[in-house]
Amino acid sequence: MGKRHKQGKKQEQGKKQEKKPARKPTKRPTKREDGDIIKFYAEADSRIKKLEEERRRHGRKSAPWFNAIDFWEVDERKVAQILAFLLDPNESHEQGDRYLRHFIRKFGLESFFYNRRDKLYVKQNLPTNEEERLIDIVVYKNSFEQAFAIVNETDMSKRELQRELEHYSSYLWNRTGDDYSLIYISAKEQADAPKTLSKEDIRELERSKKFKYLAYGEHLIDCFGEFAEMTESERVKLFLKDLEKIMRKKYMGERDMEAKDSMVDLINKSQKNLEISFLVSNSLPEVKRKLKERFNGQMESLRKELNLDAKQESDRVWLKPKGWKYHYFSYAYEDGHVFYGMTQDKKEVNKKKFDTVVSYLNEHGKGGFKYSEWWPAYKYMYRNIDNNPDFWKAIRNGKAKAEIKRFIELMIEKYETDLFYE
Repeated sequence: MGKRHKQGKKQEQGKKQEKKPARKPTKRPTKREDGDIIKFYAEADSRIKKLEEERRRHGRKSAPWFNAIDFWEVDERKVAQILAFLLDPNESHEQGDRYLRHFIRKFGLESFFYNRRDKLYVKQNLPTNEEERLIDIVVYKNSFEQAFAIVNETDMSKRELQRELEHYSSYLWNRTGDDYSLIYISAKEQADAPKTLSKEDIRELERSKKFKYLAYGEHLIDCFGEFAEMTESERVKLFLKDLEKIMRKKYMGERDMEAKDSMVDLINKSQKNLEISFLVSNSLPEVKRKLKERFNGQMESLRKELNLDAKQESDRVWLKPKGWKYHYFSYAYEDGHVFYGMTQDKKEVNKKKFDTVVSYLNEHGKGGFKYSEWWPAYKYMYRNIDNNPDFWKAIRNGKAKAEIKRFIELMIEKYETDLFYE
């Protein structure tokens, strides 16, 4: 819930509405361009239908949708466990150090060099002998004379993360004599330097090449796919391909890699197809902007339907029942996801005050509701909305509005006022 903790409604209130610049009129395609676009979409539709038909015809033998990894929860801890296994040349994948060499080369870790005489170690959850802190993965040689460590981001506050990174850096410096690299991996689609570190710290780390920022969607998932391509064992290769599919689905919103590959072939078929693809891609931000406006309008319509008070702030609608004083119903976009829930004017750190509310919603609202300091009852509606059409379709067909309407109805049926904890 990172941004919500400090971008609560109190901060959003009082912001002056900035006048938005007028949008330039969109250039209409010519009739010929319209024809090319229609032809492109027709061929794309034909390819997808053909792929679906092949799956129906040969599904009994190929089982294209089966993935054994679906039976296990692949979270950040499991990803770290798998990565540590692959980077260890002595593990049962029997591929030697090819994964390790590729990882070093791909992410610019050439300062970590070794030869056949060196003994390599890959340790997971390595204790640092202070406050029970553990480093997710450490790769080192011989008596720890050189090392690189991987910190796989979990649910930490910014202050906690800063302390962790500073501690790990100090530990590695002491163990190696300043011959180390520290890699910070984020489950977000794109990697950003942790804002917890000062600008001076970041510049110093970048100059020394001791600190790297990697993201699942931008770096790590592709790396797993590359591991699969260089694997000789069919069993290990199939595992890695299944893992890549699961991670693309969970962290990037990609559901059908075969259909995606077919579209890549179609786009690369001709220069015209490439031009159309860029036209479509460049149009998506405007499509999403208009759909967000429609969603805002749908939320505004709930004011009349449910007899609520409403106001517009931060390009969103905030709804409040007539008898309530402190809490609002709204929604927000964060880190590529969209969530909705109940927010409030003041930061509330006492979670117990809202336990009954969250329990009530989870019992009657199909589960998934959680607590945070600015949103004492919230639920993710759709994830990875930048790459997944489900949320945008739900705006068009009214499902997103219906879900939020049901949530509000549950709350106002149960609570006449918002003094939940008196």
